[in-house]
Amino acid sequence: EVVEADFEPGHDVPQAWLARAQARLGLSTAELELPPMALRLVLPRAQRALAPRMLRAARLAVAWYGLHYGPYPYPQLTVVSPPPQAAAAGAMEYPTFITTGADGFHAWPPFSWSSAIESVTVHEFGHQYFQGLLASNEFEEAWLDEGLASYAEIACLTDIAADRLVPEIRGYSYWSAERFALAYAGLPVTPGTRAWEFRDGESYYLGSYTKTALALKTVEGLVGADALARGLRAYVVRHAFGHPTGRDLVAALGEAAGRDLGSFFEQAIWGDADADWGVAGVRQREQRAAAGSAPSGPQAPPRGDPEVVAAPWLVEVDLVRRGGFVG
Repeated sequence: EVVEADFEPGHDVPQAWLARAQARLGLSTAELELPPMALRLVLPRAQRALAPRMLRAARLAVAWYGLHYGPYPYPQLTVVSPPPQAAAAGAMEYPTFITTGADGFHAWPPFSWSSAIESVTVHEFGHQYFQGLLASNEFEEAWLDEGLASYAEIACLTDIAADRLVPEIRGYSYWSAERFALAYAGLPVTPGTRAWEFRDGESYYLGSYTKTALALKTVEGLVGADALARGLRAYVVRHAFGHPTGRDLVAALGEAAGRDLGSFFEQAIWGDADADWGVAGVRQREQRAAAGSAPSGPQAPPRGDPEVVAAPWLVEVDLVRRGGFVG
């Protein structure tokens, strides 16, 4: 079946997202204005009941990426959900054309509680920007393609779930799932490896998708979500329809953050250092005033009083760097 629809900014851009983008990017409503566009959904009859949800996922993807990285540069988008017997054709991306993936049972609980439909739609649409609009070399620097799309996918899904824009989704912790996947990697992974030089498909996926997304999430924690958002938008706007490299991304992020991020990316992307810190020990003792000294501030209540406030404690924590990553 073919379903013709559209993306209408006045109706399809969540106001909470617009306000958040204005505050984060320091841009006006006019500067964040998105154009209308045509949507075409192609899906098997067995998935007919999922059409509204698929179109909603596409509209949310267009809105989120448009607000963060600038307007989608084409007047139409075609979304194809292959039938189960052609599942290998799913999860692919081409300019103005993406394939997703679903099955009829996703219309019913508990399968409908999953965000699988939104996840694959948001990720594949993200490739309209990362690798499509930004023609980086996805064979030599796959992390610039898959990793940035994965980071944006999880950030978008987190906003979708937090703002209850897809009520069907039950329970979510997208970043925790990524951390869990990387924690169980058996061997070191270097995202900056050329695609054909990875040991196997699993290491390619962990490096190009998972570790890169987590590295960007770590940068977000280091420089702030606003600075990272501004840096990513600057990278997209500056290099649209060009051929940027990883160094171009690092430069854009560093400029937005006002600090040199080269050392971080040398370890996180072009190296295999692990960021693994732990607590080696904890010591604590109650601080008591010296004999004869006068207390400063309000008189402390007597011990035994139910309203008593505990005396100050000195807590010493020993941290250890178990991994090779130097902060």
